[in-house]
Amino acid sequence: IYGITSFLFVVLSILGFCLETLPQVRGPTNITRQCNGETSESLQVMQSHDALNVIDVICTIFFTLELIARFIFAPQKLKFVRSLMNIIDLLALVPLYVQVILHSTDPEFCYLNERLVMEIMFILRIIRMFRIFHLVKHYQALKILVYAMKASIQELLMLAIFMIIAMLVFATMIYYAERKDATNASDSFNTIPMGFWWAIITMTTVGYGDVYPSSTIGYIVGAGCALSGVLLVALTIPVISNNFTLFYTHVRSRSSERRVSRTFQGGSEILEHHDPTNNFDRRSSNSSVVLETFMNGTVAVHKMNNPLYATLPYADRTSISDNGMEDDMDSDRTISRNGSFRTLDLTEPKPETRL
Repeated sequence: IYGITSFLFVVLSILGFCLETLPQVRGPTNITRQCNGETSESLQVMQSHDALNVIDVICTIFFTLELIARFIFAPQKLKFVRSLMNIIDLLALVPLYVQVILHSTDPEFCYLNERLVMEIMFILRIIRMFRIFHLVKHYQALKILVYAMKASIQELLMLAIFMIIAMLVFATMIYYAERKDATNASDSFNTIPMGFWWAIITMTTVGYGDVYPSSTIGYIVGAGCALSGVLLVALTIPVISNNFTLFYTHVRSRSSERRVSRTFQGGSEILEHHDPTNNFDRRSSNSSVVLETFMNGTVAVHKMNNPLYATLPYADRTSISDNGMEDDMDSDRTISRNGSFRTLDLTEPKPETRL
């Protein structure tokens, strides 16, 4: 319930922030500004609709109470204060309270000194858009994406370094390739920093078309820039995709493990198991059980002190071999698979692992 409520308030806050920029929901308001002691002038400013202001106040109150409650119940207050998301939440709350204080003290101050104060407040209000990252705490798919990006920091850093090097090289090349003569630069590439922009949009295959080469040498440089960008991205992105796949299959396997672990109570096994050699079904208790999770999405149950044929559904059916059987000669177990089950024959007990 809390996750759904928080999600709705985040969406409502962002939606209100976007809608208040529409001219259709903003109305004119007349204010008077004193030019000097004797003269004054009338100004017309645009204000947000009252309904949007009410929504903004309600959302701010909710996020304020939420932040206070999370701080009170946080086991580590210092870690809570240092959290980036909590700092963002605090900064996102500041603008409305400052605006309320200014309106209560001087209603015209927000408009007459807009360049001095309110522009800073509006910039801080943009921070509320980062509240969307709160969804990471409530939705597993977003968590997987965050973990995959964290695991790919080295690859992303490598990609950034290569892109910067290529940007410097091709920006310099296109600057000199497009020069009119020895003393005059091109109208499109009049500086090397302008070449930075062109190199980035070319290597990422965006190609806005605002600047482009017009000489034969410039075409050759542009082709080399585009090909190098494709190669750099193509060699790096699959690594990130592979990390995402690994985390995704791991989360699936953990979910299967939790479903299996619900069948155990107080360390006793109440899982029905079947020994195909003796053709009997039974329930045994007072046994130590080990749940083993594999990165391909499978979960194995190991029972201590007795050979056990544990038959469980496994998550990833795409990893089945054609013959349906895999023998690990270096292991103490034989693994057989079919379309629905994974069977492990444990011939030796494994060390006890507590759930």
